[in-house]
Amino acid sequence: MPAALRLVRSSSQDPGNETTTSTEITSTSTLGIEDPAVNVQSARTAEGIDISEFYPATAELQSRLAGALDLLRRATTRLEAAIEALRSSEKIEADDELQKTLGDLQEAFCLRDLSDGYAVVVNASTNAIRSLHGKAASEQQLLALAYVLRTVRQRPFMGMDKVLPLVEKLDDAGWDSEGEGFDALADWLNGDRVS
Repeated sequence: MPAALRLVRSSSQDPGNETTTSTEITSTSTLGIEDPAVNVQSARTAEGIDISEFYPATAELQSRLAGALDLLRRATTRLEAAIEALRSSEKIEADDELQKTLGDLQEAFCLRDLSDGYAVVVNASTNAIRSLHGKAASEQQLLALAYVLRTVRQRPFMGMDKVLPLVEKLDDAGWDSEGEGFDALADWLNGDRVS
């Protein structure tokens, strides 16, 4: 037996004297709908319609967001370990943790389509670590990087007005967040001769 769609209209000019009109539709042909994709039988009236039916990517987005936040958590935890190692004069251990952080950030970059702000911070952080070219990072640099990653983990969908000061914080700490070749590209885009 097909499920019924019930339309109810109540009207009253006097609160104590209400009239109710209802119409029950038991098939799509009553509505003049011939498309088999539209099926009144699947309509839910008692429990409502789940939001995931309107936005089927919601579960995937939640999964991707959870993955991105976990990668940022791991990267931040590794940076904290690197800071502790550096304070204990364990420079090799600090560098190992920083290299593991770079791996986490490269994986996190694969999820860059979550938001522009997230992508910019992850890209700038990756460029910053790569810009060391094997040199040791200072405690100030590690602290700044940990702060930036914690901030984007707490607010992964922040706008560019909030992201750019974070990138500047990296640069102020001595990181090069622009990446190799950025200056040459900027010169070329400005019409300057590239050497």
